[in-house]
Amino acid sequence: MTYSSNYLGKAHVVNTSTTSANVNLSHDCRRIRLKAHTQDVFFALGNAAQIAEGEPAEAVAVVTAASAGVAEVRTVTLSGFYEVSDKLTVVVDGTSLTYEVTAADQSDTASTTLSNVAASVRDALNADATISADFTATASGAVVTITHNTDNTAFTLTAEVTERDDDNHFLDKLLAEGLLIDVPPNTSVAVKTLSGSGKVYISEYV
Repeated sequence: MTYSSNYLGKAHVVNTSTTSANVNLSHDCRRIRLKAHTQDVFFALGNAAQIAEGEPAEAVAVVTAASAGVAEVRTVTLSGFYEVSDKLTVVVDGTSLTYEVTAADQSDTASTTLSNVAASVRDALNADATISADFTATASGAVVTITHNTDNTAFTLTAEVTERDDDNHFLDKLLAEGLLIDVPPNTSVAVKTLSGSGKVYISEYV
């Protein structure tokens, strides 16, 4: 592949571990070279200042259990790194709904992106005729809350993310030349090891 710009900009050396490290690239950076040393490394690309913790994750918890005169409430808490075309499937008492993340959900900050996705999932749940007949969904920040419309009625809730095909990339530490990637403006790169620790070298090109 031939590039019209080959000027080398900033270079970064990132110490990685199983907790991701995030690097905001320069505004005029248009491609990067990634090279791992001593470890296989997971990486993700996002908007500047967006924190990428690897694979998106959800936590489901009972906030209020059903009892006489009390409606059961459960939550889905969104976390991690969401990109366009990621799919979040929520199963409410056996009824499945899948929401696909869009460009409108993404923001320059992780918290806003998560809030946007949560609000979109809320709207999709409330728009589903089967789910909305028995449940009401609300959203606050990265948390989607689902309440049964009938008191003292228990229900089940699960959530799962299907990442788009190119969300996960594993960089082989044996590649002498590393990996060259085109990036949009205001990109950040998150890297993490699968186990142990290591280093990642990031070279910017403008």
